[in-house]
Amino acid sequence: MTSSTNSFVADIPCDLLLVSGKDSQRFLQGQLSCDMNRLSGNTRLRGALCNLKGRVISDVQLWQHEDNIIMQCPQGMAEKIRSSLSKYQVFFKTDIETMDARFQCIGVSLSDPGHSSAAEFQNWPGDIDQVINLPGLKVARINNSTSTPARFELLLDSGHDKVSQWLSTLAGNLRQGQAVDWRLFDIQDGIAHVRPGQEECFTPQLLGYDLNGTIDFKKGCYTGQEVVARMYYRAEAKKRPGYLLLEQGESLDNFGIEADNDIIDMVETPDGKRHYLLVANTRDEQRHSRIELIAG
Repeated sequence: MTSSTNSFVADIPCDLLLVSGKDSQRFLQGQLSCDMNRLSGNTRLRGALCNLKGRVISDVQLWQHEDNIIMQCPQGMAEKIRSSLSKYQVFFKTDIETMDARFQCIGVSLSDPGHSSAAEFQNWPGDIDQVINLPGLKVARINNSTSTPARFELLLDSGHDKVSQWLSTLAGNLRQGQAVDWRLFDIQDGIAHVRPGQEECFTPQLLGYDLNGTIDFKKGCYTGQEVVARMYYRAEAKKRPGYLLLEQGESLDNFGIEADNDIIDMVETPDGKRHYLLVANTRDEQRHSRIELIAG
């Protein structure tokens, strides 16, 4: 959606959880697929919460906030995460609470971050998951793609006295886009999110999590780790995330896709085109030529 280049989305649909307490990092280290020892004020983490069978309950993004951890997840997944973690939480000194009202998650897409017109945002993060901290604002890069603009997620503290200034700066220099624009960019970048109703439907491999840094294979044990590692090291991936664009009126039935099992996400644009992120066969001879595999 090229019209969304150099734009911002004022409110990315997501849930936010605050994880606090002296055992929080150690607790999450045993539950999430990412290495919590790598989390810092300058590095955001991508992770997955899995069940014992190695299926993904939800994906998460983790921000360091003072001595606490902010867990960002797809909209509607916070309570599912809290319920899953509560089974183990009782053994640790840690609290998990929702905090959507305090922070606002903003998306920014730029064709050339090095020449941003907003003076306050001259130094955009250059590496994926690198975080730059500004007063009342955290900025993380989320992609490194040639098919979409450079994209950044901003975590804005609504209680900070600079909140109005940051919002005015964005509105004065960038076109305001819609949440659907951001979701489309996620599909084109191959960024898979597990949304309500999809929990425990996919393995990390089917979502590309074993290739894009969501799974850390060098860390210790976490829930589902044995199954996830076995799939990665002992089995050749037969399916991976793929991208498919359908023109208006085209049927998905002609592409060998099971609508109930293979669709990770879909966005329909105003011109009637449908953009799919789906589970695709890795073998060229068994995959429709228009389905493009997405590398990690």
